[in-house]
Amino acid sequence: MGPAGGADLPGNVGPDLPKIGNAGRDDEWLFNYVNHARVYNPDTVMPPWGTHGIFTDAEIGDIVAFLKTLTRPAPSSPHWTTRAGARLRSNSAIIWMR
Repeated sequence: MGPAGGADLPGNVGPDLPKIGNAGRDDEWLFNYVNHARVYNPDTVMPPWGTHGIFTDAEIGDIVAFLKTLTRPAPSSPHWTTRAGARLRSNSAIIWMR
């Protein structure tokens, strides 16, 4: 496990999800897993987002709809361009100042 796509980002708890939409899980299963994952996996460290009131049922429904769209890894690009036209590397730290 680790950051999706091997990105140079912090975090190492959750699984990669770029193809979760192809996993054969129906909406009800995904909803219940996001709502309270410990029902399926008592040892998970995933918080029970719904049962703790962090997300509403409608918000979890939106999360499920998004997860179902993830059917292939996002294209990787070593650079991004900002609105100001500056090119940034994917592992650049950005500090916003007003």
